[in-house]
Amino acid sequence: MIVAVLDSTVLISAFLSPQGGAGALVLNTPPLAFGLYLSFEIVEETKRRLLNRVKLRKRYNYTNGDVERYITDLYTAARFVVELPTIQVVRDPNDDFVLATAIKAQANYLVTYDNDLLVLKNHSGIEIVAPGDFLRALRAQQK
Repeated sequence: MIVAVLDSTVLISAFLSPQGGAGALVLNTPPLAFGLYLSFEIVEETKRRLLNRVKLRKRYNYTNGDVERYITDLYTAARFVVELPTIQVVRDPNDDFVLATAIKAQANYLVTYDNDLLVLKNHSGIEIVAPGDFLRALRAQQK
């Protein structure tokens, strides 16, 4: 089974636009299509950004309750890794924990919209791709 880590950019996008590519991964992909792994750090970053970004709140008009339900769903749907390794790889050091999550999960894919991660393309055998590329890889595997 393919193991993937989705970062907060993908999780936020899925929440805001369920009909988009990220939404297809988080909300509409059959549960056994891939193993979703997250860290508490990724989920907390997702929650913090959804609750505290004024521009997002105004544009998408969602409630704190909507965010809480989504976060609860993530905790239910994903497997969690803890005790992340300390690394210094990503050009934005604030993103190292995302890559560390993928390393700890022994992921095949790290799925992100973050250019600081995408520029790596591959690290320790982990393919770092955008959601559309990951969806294509899942479809290819199912054929």
